[in-house]
Amino acid sequence: GSAPYSYLWSTSDSMSSYISNLAPGNYCVEVTDSYGCYDSDCYTVTECHGAGGGKTKGFWGNKNGKSLITEDFITELNLLNLRNADGSNFDMLDMLIENKQLLDEWLQSSNTVNMSYMLSAQLAATKLNVMVGFVDGEALIYAPATNSSNSFGYASVKAIIDEGNSILTTGEILSGDSLRPLAEAVKNALDKANNNLNFLDECETDSEEPITEMETTVYPNPTDKLITVDFGKIEGSVNYTLISIEGKLIRHQADITEQIVSIDLSNQSKGTYLLRVEKNNSINVYRIIKQ
Repeated sequence: GSAPYSYLWSTSDSMSSYISNLAPGNYCVEVTDSYGCYDSDCYTVTECHGAGGGKTKGFWGNKNGKSLITEDFITELNLLNLRNADGSNFDMLDMLIENKQLLDEWLQSSNTVNMSYMLSAQLAATKLNVMVGFVDGEALIYAPATNSSNSFGYASVKAIIDEGNSILTTGEILSGDSLRPLAEAVKNALDKANNNLNFLDECETDSEEPITEMETTVYPNPTDKLITVDFGKIEGSVNYTLISIEGKLIRHQADITEQIVSIDLSNQSKGTYLLRVEKNNSINVYRIIKQ
């Protein structure tokens, strides 16, 4: 074709050649050149999410969960902006046994009328998961539409806890409130984390082709300088995007035809990075650790 090109995505108003922060699913794009010639293709975004050790709010109300709750944990929960059904503060008492029963009743009674109550219940469960050590507060979870998420839709558990706690300073959040969509997005992210559904996991191919040919391999990981990306079997071109955990674009390369490329991280700070690979009509995300 002949430039300039225009792009029409099946699920977005964007006219850009590149869209991000996509939920898992199927996406199609139609490309038209300056002469009106066009072609289209479809891609599948793979949901590479797994367990991270979370326990549900139901667990924290049963005898096994209650047995793990200490006075220190009650103190930490009282420091959060937890809300009752009417939007008032949820504060526990001084007696540990009574507090455990009170917490149980409060967790199980959270309803769909007051979003602040539902958010509070999931927030409390996640906070307990982190305090007990079931969940790593620095673990990444898929949290689209939250303020904490990066351009790929991921945020740390701690960041989502902090965002939820900040939202709860407003008190009662009912249907129609301007803050409700954000509160619901944070609640959903915490709920899925407590149910082990949205922790960033490594993607695996379900193809019947040999794994050595089809899967993308990233090594060494962790690394202190270079990473090598082996795309395996390539059908067409490959694109990759590397961002920091905060969402800063580090590097983007499109229309790669080589099977193996190297990415230099020597000038980057230590920490976690996300590498998104678009290959063979699918998109996978890989977690990279820079030491």
